[in-house]
Amino acid sequence: MADAIHAIVRRRDDVDDPHREALTQDPLEVLSYLRKYSAGMPQWVREADVVDGLKLRVWLWWLCEEHEDWLLARSEQFGVSRAAVGEVFGIGSSQGVASRIKRKRELIRGGTAQQEQRVPLEPAQQLLAAMMPGADPRQPWLDRRRGEVDALSQIISEGQRLLPDDEEELHLDLIAVGENVRDGVYTPGAFVQLAVAAGELAAVAAVQALPPDDALRQALRRVDVLYEGWRRLP
Repeated sequence: MADAIHAIVRRRDDVDDPHREALTQDPLEVLSYLRKYSAGMPQWVREADVVDGLKLRVWLWWLCEEHEDWLLARSEQFGVSRAAVGEVFGIGSSQGVASRIKRKRELIRGGTAQQEQRVPLEPAQQLLAAMMPGADPRQPWLDRRRGEVDALSQIISEGQRLLPDDEEELHLDLIAVGENVRDGVYTPGAFVQLAVAAGELAAVAAVQALPPDDALRQALRRVDVLYEGWRRLP
């Protein structure tokens, strides 16, 4: 995060930005600054600012995800009503809240619910690497399978049609999987999101009732195999 902010500050110094004094070290304020003071800047500055701004946005996203995971864990620890928690997110069932808690834990802690005791919560600064293309050493592995992951994501995202009404969170996760395909997002973080959603979808009764050779079930099994290989990577 600091590197991105320093790069923005350095560029604005280089071009004698008249609003430079308004630029702070707070990532949210930096993003607001870019939105307000980019007009009139050279094209190369605006392009580089966009890239560094996206890095800040991803860092903030991970930071918020980490905080939500902590808050959800505390809500369970303190016995907060799941109805009250669900109301915050627009989730109408206890199972939907439980699913959100599980998915956040798996996404942030990098493992399954069963591994919670031995997989520590990583700081958002380290998790940033999982979302930035090329920053994670596992990215080349993912790049080599881009076409397959694309096809699998499209099939699995369509599985939302089989979800019961109380799976609001999984429905949103599958929409996000489809959006990642459309937006060309092939980061390690997006792949983990696909794998987690696929694992949840495979447990849905309507999916389990499909024939074993159904395209959706085949896609779910293939994602499971890929994810196992992914987790063995150094």
